[in-house]
Amino acid sequence: METIREINIPEIDISEIDAKSKEIEENINYDEVRDRIRQVLEKITDKKNRGKKVSQDTIGKYLFPHLGADSSTQSTMSRFVNGNKKTKNLSDNCPDIKALTRLSQLTGISTDWFLYGENSSGINNKKKTLRDYARLMLIDMKRDLNADIALVNCPIDDLPVPTGKFPVIRIDIPIKTYTNYDDNRPLLYQDRFIEWESPMGDLFRAVKSVNALDSLMEQTPINSPAYPALSNSIQLTIQGLAPVLPPFFYDDDEY
Repeated sequence: METIREINIPEIDISEIDAKSKEIEENINYDEVRDRIRQVLEKITDKKNRGKKVSQDTIGKYLFPHLGADSSTQSTMSRFVNGNKKTKNLSDNCPDIKALTRLSQLTGISTDWFLYGENSSGINNKKKTLRDYARLMLIDMKRDLNADIALVNCPIDDLPVPTGKFPVIRIDIPIKTYTNYDDNRPLLYQDRFIEWESPMGDLFRAVKSVNALDSLMEQTPINSPAYPALSNSIQLTIQGLAPVLPPFFYDDDEY
């Protein structure tokens, strides 16, 4: 049975919560929060549509995916961006926190920045750095996935790139297979099959599905109702993978 890894959670005194609660009410200006939301929305563009700005209604489909009708999304998005001018209670004018969290996750901009601005921990603090990707590729993927990292069409030192070639870093990840032995055939010509009931078999199917979805998204206008559905399908495909920990291969695996 898989156990949940415990994290070190310190004791939190109620007086700290009380103090921070008062601090939040004093330091958050919801009009400024909405200004920062609008700043971010203004920067969301569609490269496939000559870099034009994406409408708030389109973005609303990502922030409020549970709303089906366009009119519901439009009105909800309007309240999220513009607030409720009729309310006298400032706390009631707080933007939808769930939608704000989704906007933070989708853009890589911290919720602290949306809430507190320049006094927060800053923008893009959840984005992976080049160092993060290097560690993922050169250590984690090699160790856990038996990945082979190769340089293709990359010249030595300062020599020019070969004509008609494009330098790339290629990652090869082996997929577990097994041999279905047939005594009537030479060993060299035995049939090999992918081991579907394995973590790498699951990963293979996920890659195949996401590649197909990516191909469909490239052919689908970003303002089409199908576009967020395809994007959501990619997330669901990844979320559908079992949270299995390495090792994913064993000594008797064939590649």
